[in-house]
Amino acid sequence: MKKSFLLYCDIINVVKKLPKEKVGELFILILEFVNGNEIEPDDVLLQVAFEPIKNSLIRDKIKYEQIVETRREAGKKGGEARVKNLIEEEEKLKQMQAIASSCLANEANGKQNLANQADSDSVSDSVSDSDSDSEKERDIPVSDETVFTTSTNLEQPHELKTDEATTKQKKETPPPSSGAPPPLKFDYDKFLEFFNSHCIVKVQVFSDVRKKLLNKIIAKYSKEQIITVIKKLKTSSFLNGTAERKGHDTWKPDFDWVFNEKYFVKILEGKYDDTKPQQQPKQQQPQRDYLDPSYGKYV
Repeated sequence: MKKSFLLYCDIINVVKKLPKEKVGELFILILEFVNGNEIEPDDVLLQVAFEPIKNSLIRDKIKYEQIVETRREAGKKGGEARVKNLIEEEEKLKQMQAIASSCLANEANGKQNLANQADSDSVSDSVSDSDSDSEKERDIPVSDETVFTTSTNLEQPHELKTDEATTKQKKETPPPSSGAPPPLKFDYDKFLEFFNSHCIVKVQVFSDVRKKLLNKIIAKYSKEQIITVIKKLKTSSFLNGTAERKGHDTWKPDFDWVFNEKYFVKILEGKYDDTKPQQQPKQQQPQRDYLDPSYGKYV
């Protein structure tokens, strides 16, 4: 039931013409009507005053009921849409769960097949392990000529295995295809030693980030180009810190800067090469002893 109603301001023209005792009766009559009690006043004056007020209250009630019905229909449609969306989402969730279960089952079957294959073919496993080790060592190469080496055995950089297991593995490992270069092996320790001997900023920590940076250069440039760049760190007066660098007095090239491809290419192309031969420092003449008897011979 509606808890309020409207009284319009223009009814004051009617109310002011009623006697004061009739005004109170008119107000009570209005309250009775809006609460559902329709009372017909005996007084003709009250009937005339109440009739326009009654009509306006009836119009407002009809309008209110129409608004309520419209909102009810809209709410019903919105509720149906929400229920429909929930049902669709539930169906999608069931489909995703079914797909996930199918994937897990396929993965389990695949693992079982791999395990069976591993048990039945030990030679294949041996070759696979050898290939995996080759990929790891191939990941990185540089130094002077001793840094880049080629070998079919990439597990030991400095010595050959002579034990029986190594010999067996060599026999089982297939030779590289004709025309393909042998796998490239890289000795990080020798490379860092070579780099530190040419760069004024020594590498103290060879992190994974630096290793990836180096690998990127190795994948795109030859060993001769990499060695040339490192040697220029020592021969270039700008890079070795002997030249005057206005505004860059405290700057020094480090590993990260050198193997940033942008600056690596500039070094390789001679951007920082000396345009003039380096001047050799003048040798100071030894001071002669004034008390030396032979001093006067040279004056």
